[in-house]
Amino acid sequence: LLVLLKKNINAITAMNEHEVLEQARQSTKRYHSKQGIRPLEGVPIAIKDEINLKNYPTTHGTTFLGKLNGTSVNDCIIVQRLKSAGAIIVGKTNMHELGVGTTGFNWTHTGMARNPHNTNHYTGGSSSGSAAAVSAGLVPLAVGLDGGGSIRIPSSLCGVVGLKPTFGRGDLDMKLCYSLGHVGPIGGSVVDVAIGYAVMAGGGGDDHDDGGVA
Repeated sequence: LLVLLKKNINAITAMNEHEVLEQARQSTKRYHSKQGIRPLEGVPIAIKDEINLKNYPTTHGTTFLGKLNGTSVNDCIIVQRLKSAGAIIVGKTNMHELGVGTTGFNWTHTGMARNPHNTNHYTGGSSSGSAAAVSAGLVPLAVGLDGGGSIRIPSSLCGVVGLKPTFGRGDLDMKLCYSLGHVGPIGGSVVDVAIGYAVMAGGGGDDHDDGGVA
């Protein structure tokens, strides 16, 4: 799996191999013990690099914000829910710089995520790496963030399924323009997206406490 994740489409921009393998070992133990098996047990999932993931910087597709903000010390509540459901979080995915475009173009900072159907074509954005990773078969599910089409556009261009959830259905517990940026799943099928959404959705975060923009 780790070899596949490094496939040359530049979808995954950050991956802690030791941490991924440890998650896999724990999942394998649960599976063999037949105790505590969870809904997403052993399912690899990638997270857009606009969402906080413990022990990773959140770069927003830049070379400077990760250095400025430092390494995240906590998981976003969405990531917590996925991990609690048994998912193996494989790392961070590429994105259009600062999420301010719909092509996925990011030549200056992280490099271009490539469309698996034709590497000379755009993936769409801004959740370019998440859609490309699912389309290439690297992961069955990925997490994106959608304001003006940032889940739906790359999902369409990469031939996968993406969902921008209803306002308030997925907590971010981080400073974003919460009325516009909605976190949601990208998957290979409607069923996969529905399962991911069922795990991710719910209240409990504090992303609606203010209108701050990170």
